[in-house]
Amino acid sequence: MPSDPHAAKQGAAHGAHSAPSGAGYESRDIDFPKLIAIGIVLLLGTALSMVVAALVFTYLARKEAGTQPPPSSLTAVTTPTQPPDPRLQVTPVADLKEYRAKQEEMLTTYGWVDRKTGIVRIPIDRAIDIVAQRGLPVRAAEGGAAVGSADRGTTPRGGAQGGKERAAGFAQARAASPGDQPEKRGVQQ
Repeated sequence: MPSDPHAAKQGAAHGAHSAPSGAGYESRDIDFPKLIAIGIVLLLGTALSMVVAALVFTYLARKEAGTQPPPSSLTAVTTPTQPPDPRLQVTPVADLKEYRAKQEEMLTTYGWVDRKTGIVRIPIDRAIDIVAQRGLPVRAAEGGAAVGSADRGTTPRGGAQGGKERAAGFAQARAASPGDQPEKRGVQQ
């Protein structure tokens, strides 16, 4: 460190940095009061421009409204109108609930499909039990052997009898049973 005060002045004049003065920042690089003043001026300028823009828009809207003719009475909507027919689904949620209830009823109840030909419908659980007991229908091949019976290793009950014949026989037996009328809840007409 030089002990000569003249040398210290020359060092400072030639770009040597002196120690900070204890302010926590270098006071000669930035002037905080000027920076804060500039920020305040910018905020006030922005607020003033927003007020002026709002006043101009209000003035122009009033001026434009004064030059427009009154609206036509034909364009005024007095009551809510429905779209033209056909209105496909007015209440889709209720329609879906009703549809699902009908489908559930058809899957879980007995009923007539065609009374004249004796075709009935049965609950799906009962149909699954019948298929499990009797097996699936097997059609006869050209050589007379039942197709599909070799895959299971057994011939289903009824041999090579076709599915239509078994279904018709089941429907006739069902129609001839004492409870000839199906449940009212499951009737399909």
